[in-house]
Amino acid sequence: MQKDVRETSKQRAAQAGLFKVDVLFWDDICQDLAKDDGIFFQHYPQFRQGSDPVTDHDKKLFNELTALLSSEGRDRVH
Repeated sequence: MQKDVRETSKQRAAQAGLFKVDVLFWDDICQDLAKDDGIFFQHYPQFRQGSDPVTDHDKKLFNELTALLSSEGRDRVH
Protein backbone atom coordinates (compact mmCIF):
# COMPACT_ATOMS: atom_id res chain seq x y z
CA MET A 1 0.00 0.00 0.00
CA GLN A 2 2.76 2.45 0.92
CA LYS A 3 4.56 1.77 -2.36
CA ASP A 4 1.37 2.40 -4.37
CA VAL A 5 0.74 5.63 -2.50
CA ARG A 6 4.32 6.84 -3.09
CA GLU A 7 3.94 6.13 -6.82
CA THR A 8 0.59 7.89 -6.95
CA SER A 9 2.03 10.89 -5.12
CA LYS A 10 5.01 11.02 -7.47
CA GLN A 11 2.70 10.96 -10.51
CA ARG A 12 0.53 13.71 -9.04
CA ALA A 13 3.61 15.83 -8.25
CA ALA A 14 4.60 15.61 -11.92
CA GLN A 15 1.24 17.16 -12.82
CA ALA A 16 0.81 20.85 -12.05
CA GLY A 17 -1.52 21.81 -9.21
CA LEU A 18 -2.25 18.37 -7.76
CA PHE A 19 -1.78 17.73 -4.07
CA LYS A 20 0.53 15.18 -2.52
CA VAL A 21 -0.87 11.87 -1.27
CA ASP A 22 0.35 10.22 1.94
CA VAL A 23 -0.58 7.28 4.11
CA LEU A 24 -1.35 8.19 7.71
CA PHE A 25 -1.48 5.68 10.50
CA TRP A 26 -3.30 6.13 13.80
CA ASP A 27 -0.01 6.98 15.57
CA ASP A 28 0.56 9.80 13.05
CA ILE A 29 -2.90 11.20 13.71
CA CYS A 30 -2.41 11.01 17.49
CA GLN A 31 0.90 12.87 17.22
CA ASP A 32 -0.75 15.60 15.15
CA LEU A 33 -3.61 15.87 17.66
CA ALA A 34 -1.16 16.10 20.55
CA LYS A 35 0.49 19.17 19.01
CA ASP A 36 -2.59 21.34 19.67
CA ASP A 37 -4.01 21.17 23.21
CA GLY A 38 -7.31 22.70 22.17
CA ILE A 39 -7.97 20.08 19.52
CA PHE A 40 -6.60 17.22 21.62
CA PHE A 41 -8.76 17.99 24.67
CA GLN A 42 -11.79 18.60 22.47
CA HIS A 43 -11.60 14.94 21.45
CA TYR A 44 -10.11 13.54 24.68
CA PRO A 45 -11.36 15.74 27.57
CA GLN A 46 -10.76 12.92 30.07
CA PHE A 47 -7.00 13.47 29.75
CA ARG A 48 -7.13 17.13 30.81
CA GLN A 49 -5.61 17.33 34.25
CA GLY A 50 -6.86 19.81 36.78
CA SER A 51 -9.81 20.98 34.74
CA ASP A 52 -13.09 19.14 34.56
CA PRO A 53 -16.04 21.29 33.46
CA VAL A 54 -18.50 19.38 35.66
CA THR A 55 -16.27 19.56 38.73
CA ASP A 56 -15.50 23.24 38.06
CA HIS A 57 -19.22 23.99 37.81
CA ASP A 58 -19.98 22.11 41.03
CA LYS A 59 -17.17 23.91 42.88
CA LYS A 60 -18.44 27.27 41.67
CA LEU A 61 -21.97 26.50 42.86
CA PHE A 62 -20.67 25.24 46.21
CA ASN A 63 -18.62 28.41 46.72
CA GLU A 64 -21.61 30.60 45.86
CA LEU A 65 -23.85 28.65 48.24
CA THR A 66 -21.37 28.76 51.12
CA ALA A 67 -20.92 32.50 50.58
CA LEU A 68 -24.68 32.99 50.81
CA LEU A 69 -24.97 30.83 53.92
CA SER A 70 -21.84 32.10 55.64
CA SER A 71 -22.28 33.19 59.24
CA GLU A 72 -18.98 35.08 59.17
CA GLY A 73 -18.35 33.92 62.74
CA ARG A 74 -21.59 35.34 64.13
CA ASP A 75 -23.52 33.45 66.76
CA ARG A 76 -26.90 32.23 65.74
CA VAL A 77 -29.84 34.07 67.21
CA HIS A 78 -32.59 31.84 68.62
